[in-house]
Amino acid sequence: MQAVYNKENKTVEVLIGFKKMDDSAVIGPDGNKTAYWSESYRKVKNLYQDATGKKVTTTKLWNDYSKLRGKLKKQNASLGLKASASVAGYLEFSCGSGKPVFSKGGIVTEMKTGADYTFHWNPPFSAVYTRIGVGVDSAGNLELKYNNAKQFVFSGSLAINGTLEGAIGIGSKRGGTYAEGTLTGKMNSKLKFPVASLEDSLEVTGNLTAKINIAVLNYDLTEDNLKHDFGDYQFYPAQSKAKMRSIQKRAKSVIDESEMTLTDRSYLKDTENSIQAYALDGTFEKENCFPNSAPQLISFTNGKKLLIWNDDNPEKDKKNNVAIYYCVYDGQSWGEPKLLEDGGCLCGSVSAVENNGKVNIVFSRSNGQVYAEDTLDDTLRQMDLYTAEFDGENFSFPDKLKTEEDYMGSGNTNSVYEMMYSVGGNEDQLCYAWVENTENSYFLSEGSNSIYRVEDVGGGVVDKESIRYTTDTVSDFVMSKDGRYMAWKETSSDDDIGKIYVSTGSGDVKSISTDEEFSNLKIADGQLFATKEDGICYWDLATRKEEGECSLNLSDYEVVKNGDSYIIVYRQVDESGKQTLWMVKGSESNWGESVQISDDNSYIRSMSISLDEEGNVMAAQNLLDVTKDGVQFDKGTLKVDTLDSYADLICGEYLAYDSDKIVPDGNADFAFSVLNNSQKEMNSFEAVIKDEKENVLYSGEVSENIASGEEKECTVTAHLPASIQKTKVTLTVTPSYHEADTTNNSCSTTYGYANIQIANVEQKENNQVAVTMKNTGYEAITGLSIAFYLNSEEDTPIYTGEGSALAVGETVIKTYTIPENVLEGEEGTASLICVVTPKEEEQETADNTGYLEFSWNKTKPVNPGKPNPDDSKKDDNTDKPNPDDSKKDDTTDKPKPDDSKKDDNTDKPNDISNRQIKVNSIQIAGISKQIAQGKKVTLKAAVYPNTATNKRIIWTSSNPKVATVNANGVVTVKKKTGGKKVTITATATDGSRVSASWKVTSMKGIVKKVKITGAKTVKAGKSLKLKANVTATKKANKKLQWTSSNTKYATVNAKGVVKTKKTAKGKAIKITAMATDGSGKKATFKIKVK
Repeated sequence: MQAVYNKENKTVEVLIGFKKMDDSAVIGPDGNKTAYWSESYRKVKNLYQDATGKKVTTTKLWNDYSKLRGKLKKQNASLGLKASASVAGYLEFSCGSGKPVFSKGGIVTEMKTGADYTFHWNPPFSAVYTRIGVGVDSAGNLELKYNNAKQFVFSGSLAINGTLEGAIGIGSKRGGTYAEGTLTGKMNSKLKFPVASLEDSLEVTGNLTAKINIAVLNYDLTEDNLKHDFGDYQFYPAQSKAKMRSIQKRAKSVIDESEMTLTDRSYLKDTENSIQAYALDGTFEKENCFPNSAPQLISFTNGKKLLIWNDDNPEKDKKNNVAIYYCVYDGQSWGEPKLLEDGGCLCGSVSAVENNGKVNIVFSRSNGQVYAEDTLDDTLRQMDLYTAEFDGENFSFPDKLKTEEDYMGSGNTNSVYEMMYSVGGNEDQLCYAWVENTENSYFLSEGSNSIYRVEDVGGGVVDKESIRYTTDTVSDFVMSKDGRYMAWKETSSDDDIGKIYVSTGSGDVKSISTDEEFSNLKIADGQLFATKEDGICYWDLATRKEEGECSLNLSDYEVVKNGDSYIIVYRQVDESGKQTLWMVKGSESNWGESVQISDDNSYIRSMSISLDEEGNVMAAQNLLDVTKDGVQFDKGTLKVDTLDSYADLICGEYLAYDSDKIVPDGNADFAFSVLNNSQKEMNSFEAVIKDEKENVLYSGEVSENIASGEEKECTVTAHLPASIQKTKVTLTVTPSYHEADTTNNSCSTTYGYANIQIANVEQKENNQVAVTMKNTGYEAITGLSIAFYLNSEEDTPIYTGEGSALAVGETVIKTYTIPENVLEGEEGTASLICVVTPKEEEQETADNTGYLEFSWNKTKPVNPGKPNPDDSKKDDNTDKPNPDDSKKDDTTDKPKPDDSKKDDNTDKPNDISNRQIKVNSIQIAGISKQIAQGKKVTLKAAVYPNTATNKRIIWTSSNPKVATVNANGVVTVKKKTGGKKVTITATATDGSRVSASWKVTSMKGIVKKVKITGAKTVKAGKSLKLKANVTATKKANKKLQWTSSNTKYATVNAKGVVKTKKTAKGKAIKITAMATDGSGKKATFKIKVK
């Protein structure tokens, strides 16, 4: 955690960014000591997305987080962090009243409550992602202290009370069952800082209520058990095991079979129980359907699609109500839904695979009709696996898969409930696999578990094969589409992490070595995907070696292969429990930006994804309503859609321009970025720029090909009004399609700032200094202050004063008197630096500084027309003023001033060959004095006279915290120093004390791009003018250096005017315009001379 106190605004900005890492994070005066912040950028971004369901780039929280993090790197405080939980946030407090009061911001936390609270199944809760809303109330003891580094630091404690809302998953998708819900309540977080660890800083307590829905087949939990009150509980730091056991004893931890009742069929009474199909875009929608349905969507190569789902058959009774339906899309329209023959029996969910144009399915079905008096356990014992095949038009009559025969020799029939069943196929071979539990525990946490596999080769079923027997909990069982591989996770009672196993079906079971907790296993194209704390990783199933990682922290997702890359589709949960679908493309460690592809304003109970013939993602979803009371688990809406109708064009945060181009009635380029947040590729969009008076500066179509998830920088040329004044301008972008979210389509900037320039600094009589100031901007200056420094701006000013108002274009000369008491010694000479600061905000500050070689003599008036003697040329061993050793009469009896430089081997002291020729001047040259922060430039020093005996120099910096310089004159400007100034000095080493200085200003902005336009041909002996457009961020040095590749044939001046010579006929010359801010950006333009 770090804090910045803004004295002008009287606010305190606090950044919180804890994350579990192997190293501590240390923020010191020289920047990062570890990779903490670079790694946490990705982790905190993913955390925020998972917590809020929002795109990070569109949220103020993330903008403020990034903004503040940049400020923190400049602080001289040092803070070490070693955390074991995840907290990220941005808070701002107003201190105007003398007591900090919460102003804005928020905290995002990530906690795992699985080790803290346990029901009777294992494992309990999966990750709980929450957003804690701040701003309702905050209290605590906050102090601002002034430390030794002359920086304000924030200390004390802060109590934050807010609401917590999020989604939880409990054993989700275990054995075809569901256990999921929402978590609500109050969270109380207390933060203390500065600290050495998160455990010392953060304390999180809460009074929370979980609303949980558990469903098995057509049974679910009764209403009385849907809610569970945790009571007061400390989530972080974790409570002791004794304390946890005490809490668990007070809570109901066992669910009775009697509490599981048949799902209420009230949704059948709704009159809108109809199917809506849209032929135009292939959309299929059915309202008021079975809430526990898990649809399957299959795409064929010819554009045909098959939808399979569970639904309530009104003609069957409550005990046998669930049936299997299917519907075919022929490329033009959806047909009529058909019912899979089931003999009036109860059906479970379906696993399907496409194989050579056919579809094979396996599903759970009762062997006979379930009777009214049968319990859930009775029903489970009657369930067996059945298979069927789709030939392109219809499904065959289901066949029972031979699982009932006892292969262990006891002769008993199989009354075990088969769970997590799956089917795979390759040419004429099919493979079926499933998990059995000896106690028919639908969460696979009691008794023992066995994994079985059956092959069907050419219609002949091979006896079932035992793959694995274990007393550990089995979860996440998956099979590859070709039936070759199976993978699952096992978790023992004393192991919170668990192990992942892989089998090829031949009895060869091997584990994947991991030291992290993984879940949500998926298989795509021979790769095993799984989620962990920091994202999704995947292994090659053949080698079991990790192949790649996608840094998205997801609780649920689907994956499909698309060409050489993968598409991951996942759900985002917002504070109300509603979910949206997002997708990301990539492979290995190269993944694009996530894009949103749906916004159905619902909770997504289950989904199945597929690709259409154009590579677009299609999804079949079972959607549940979300009200103020939370997710409603009583009915669902089945929807199939090609998710390309949701589209969102997001405008970036900056609108950059070249301030030199801001002239009345002129044209100026404005650069900005846009992100295509959709599945569609974009070819063009509309852009409009308006000022505060709604004057349109630009309006037109921008032609850019922007791929899905791609962010691109674009430029438009606006025409400025004839009269310019300071104004805010706003760019708005609009795509050619209907847009789902238009709140993120604009960015803005301001041009026409005031700009004060010090045109001249002159010393008058005695200690008077006349400063010539001019307002070269477009806004009147209402007042200004001026500060004078000796030799370095990093020191305290020796004198400060005020200045008068300046109208636009006005020039004024103001005289200031430097008090004698601030000047050391009776007389002296120093570099006087004056810095002027107007009350108005400026965009360019590089010309706010003036320099003067200032002399004073307290006993004798200083005549500025006759400057004081130059100490650099003074002989310290003589009373005579200004003797020049190089011109000294060698016949004098006076000793040489520097005996150490005398040639001891000669007795001819008056021989000119033995005389030392000292340096009398140094001249420094460089590309510019305005260098972008974080960049380098090389300075060259010329030493005179050329005959000087010792021409070696030493380079020094007045403030190494701003810029350093090495022995070769390479100046490195430090990052995050924008606006600061530093003096680079080259000093002779021959004792002459001659030196020269180069004043460098660190610029906040930087040049991003240089582009040259103009005629490409010219007649020999003629001239032409080239135009250079510079794209840069705010407060950058945009001056260019023009050069010619061959000055024998053509020269170019500082304004881009190229002058060719008559001898250049038939030649080609390259003209280069290079940025002088150290960015290295340049453009080359080829001219042909005719």
